Formats: sequence, C-alpha cells, structure tokens
Amino acid sequence: MMTSINPEAIKNIILEINGVARDIVITTESDLVNAGIFDSYSLIQFVVGLEDQLGIKFDFSDFSLDNFRTLNAICEMLRAKHPELCEILDR
Repeated sequence: MMTSINPEAIKNIILEINGVARDIVITTESDLVNAGIFDSYSLIQFVVGLEDQLGIKFDFSDFSLDNFRTLNAICEMLRAKHPELCEILDR
C-alpha cells in the first residue's frame, strides 16, 4: 500500500502503467489526456492501480475526465472524495 500520495507519487504510478509517458515531460498541470498519456485503457489501469495502492474504490461519478486531466486535479479529487487520505496526500 502506498504511504505517500502527492503529484510525484501519482506521476510514478502513471509511469509504471504507461511506457509512452516516460518520453513526455509531466508537470503538475500537464494535460494528461491531450498529451496522450491517458486513453481509455490506461486510465482504467491507473484507477485500478490507485484503488489497490490506496485501498479505496472509485464511484462511477468520479469518472469525469476533468478529475484525471492533471496531477493536481487527481490530488484534489482524492482529497475531496476521500478525506481520510488527507494525511497521506499532504506528505
């Protein structure tokens, strides 16, 4: 289970899942969808990876592209939907 979740930790999960992402500079505000980092398959892989590492489950309502568009958006969505993770998110 992941002990720290922040933009860098999220980026590392993306890099594990999507080899193409290794060739792209990813900042906290990079558009992960338009950059081709997330397609339908890699987004599902990413969500499953987060669920496994954080011990959470996503609801269907969480699946808005805006929630997954940037590293910062992902962190903010996790803070809003899973306040119990705030201690981990802020490390």
